[in-house]
Amino acid sequence: GFLARREARRLPGTRVAWIYDPRGAEAVGTFGEAFAVYDCVDDYAEQAAYSARSRELVRAADRTAGVRARLVFATTRSLFERHAQQNARTYLVPNVGDFAHFAAAADRRFAEPELLELQRPVLGFAGNLVVSKLDFELLAELARTFAQGTLLLVGPAERQARESLARLESLANVRWLGPRSYTELPRAVAAFDVALIPYLENEYTRSCFPLKLYEYLAAGKQVVATGLPELVGLEPHVVVAWDADAAVRAIGNALARGAAGRAERQALAARNTWDTRTSRLLDLVENELAS
Repeated sequence: GFLARREARRLPGTRVAWIYDPRGAEAVGTFGEAFAVYDCVDDYAEQAAYSARSRELVRAADRTAGVRARLVFATTRSLFERHAQQNARTYLVPNVGDFAHFAAAADRRFAEPELLELQRPVLGFAGNLVVSKLDFELLAELARTFAQGTLLLVGPAERQARESLARLESLANVRWLGPRSYTELPRAVAAFDVALIPYLENEYTRSCFPLKLYEYLAAGKQVVATGLPELVGLEPHVVVAWDADAAVRAIGNALARGAAGRAERQALAARNTWDTRTSRLLDLVENELAS
């Protein structure tokens, strides 16, 4: 509000307004900025927390932000195509990961001691357990298929997911660790034999590029994902399966490959870090300022 605008105008030099929440589009032009950037990292309107009315309001704000901003950065092709229709200065700049934070997890001995005792193979997922994104039926199928191993889940569970999670935990080889801090997370990921991104296919996930992808790859893990068209093309390190049978086959193939390709996976992650994304964004901003 007023305080933000007052403080912005006190900043020395040329100012650029950087918008993440599209509802901030109404403030564009009020900070004394040279121009605004809309960094569109998600399909906000499709997040399940919104009501139908709220979704429409957020969609409208998203369109307004894309028009009022001089530059638009989009993390997925679908978001890029949406905004490029109304703003020619739209750029595809995908999400990345913290390579340095997760690289040590490539060594399984880095895992928490109790996780080293789990029956293998360990199929692991690290992230928020939410019913709008996570395919709990698929996870149950994987647990039953790989009954000799362990399905390891790491992360907080929303209230609406507790019933689905309880059914999943009723299977003998499913282990839910609950939340882990970001500092502790690599020591859980280190225990994974195959890393999972088991998402539902819906309007939200079709515009989703999970941050965990390059975190998994930094840890040297092979990734099997579902419901995420944005990850197609990263084979063989990342396989996108479109049904349970395909996911089972992809996991079986990943287990057969074992550690093969670990160095290539880590090299791919090392080329996609926050430093590389920041450099790309700042280059585009500087070029726009110069012009």
